[in-house]
Amino acid sequence: MFKIRILFFVFIFLVGNVTALNVSLDVSNSFSSGELILFNYTFFSDQNVEIMYIPSIFCSEKMVAPLENKKVNLEINQLYTAVYTDQVVEDWFQPQTCAASVQILSPIRKTVSKNFSIITDPSFSFDLIFDKKVFVQGEEINLDYISDTEDLSIMLTLIYPDKKTKAITLPKSIKVSQIGTYELDVMASKEGYKTITKKEQFGVIKEQANLKNYSFANESKDFNDSKEGFRENQKDSIKTEELVFLFFLILLGIILVYFLHKSRD
Repeated sequence: MFKIRILFFVFIFLVGNVTALNVSLDVSNSFSSGELILFNYTFFSDQNVEIMYIPSIFCSEKMVAPLENKKVNLEINQLYTAVYTDQVVEDWFQPQTCAASVQILSPIRKTVSKNFSIITDPSFSFDLIFDKKVFVQGEEINLDYISDTEDLSIMLTLIYPDKKTKAITLPKSIKVSQIGTYELDVMASKEGYKTITKKEQFGVIKEQANLKNYSFANESKDFNDSKEGFRENQKDSIKTEELVFLFFLILLGIILVYFLHKSRD
């Protein structure tokens, strides 16, 4: 019985010393292009206490600001209010759901968060299609596009090597006569969507490199001729070495005969 009373008093003591910390967070339901993303947060405690915390905003498809540990000394029964600012919503942001949060690190661990939306025009896929990157002068070029969205308004400008321009409606087949580098500037748009701009290049040359007249038989013949020549040179080199060896052998014989004849005398 005595032990139970001690445990009861210890429990009461611990409960009495636990900080009652209230955290509230206020953020708009949505932000649009040009608006600054921010939220307000408020701390309230029934004790004088030092708080360590991290305010943040997380979105799946935008840059996340570096996390920063903050510290504040709360006074008993006094509200502490602050504002956390992130970044301005840019036109290139995709529509998405984000979360504003405050994470308490000490004296207790606690996280309060609230979701909000970023409202911008959605994007769509768009790519120019043409046969290849290099064409022969006078060759037909087929221009087209591919997209996951229909009923697009497309403005395509063809820029010639001499910098003259021509407006083209897709799809289109054209023939070009100027040699050099051509540029394609395209802008695709649709109401309620982001505008897509792209640039592409292709080249035009005078004539295609002629590989049809190239004969691998000729290459093989040249190789065989070269191999036969090497063999003939090798044979000549061997004959020369044999003659030199025979010359020294004869010279050695003459010297031996000379010394033998001299020793007899």
